Amino acid sequence: MIVRQSIDVPAPVGEVFRFVTCTENYPRYIPAYESGAVLASAEGRPLTFRWRARVLGLPCSAEETIVERQEDERIRYQGRMMGVPFESSMETAAVGDGTRFTVTVRYELPWRVATRGLDWALQPLVEREVATSLGRLRSLFGGSAAANQLESVRGTYAFWGRHPLLYAAQDWITFAG
Repeated sequence: MIVRQSIDVPAPVGEVFRFVTCTENYPRYIPAYESGAVLASAEGRPLTFRWRARVLGLPCSAEETIVERQEDERIRYQGRMMGVPFESSMETAAVGDGTRFTVTVRYELPWRVATRGLDWALQPLVEREVATSLGRLRSLFGGSAAANQLESVRGTYAFWGRHPLLYAAQDWITFAG
């Protein structure tokens, strides 16, 4: 599965890149993030990072290692979250007076037969977490409040529109409780 989303922010490329790659900033823009620790570093930069998050109220942990870094342009990671291998990248590019910031997450559930039905639930969850993180970044870099709210509403309608079965399941759980 691949999730890829982008936003434009009114800030220079280098400023955006340094912000998103600084582990101390993760709590400011990653909604599920709880804590983390650098396991290995070189030249004052983390190479391997272990972090904990809470997704749908459930604790989970991940470990990721930088496999490529092109300053102010791109950083790629490989890791595992709850036993699921993933690759992710963050890319920046100049657009107009600002920066286009793109996040890509690739993963494949290793237990093909047992988890075949989980893909429909996991991908929307990853999409939503990435979209929320990007919305927070836009706010942190001075995107207008009205534009951020409108984008949030659009994102919510688009999410549920793409995943009607998940919407129905959520509805059933909410009203059955």
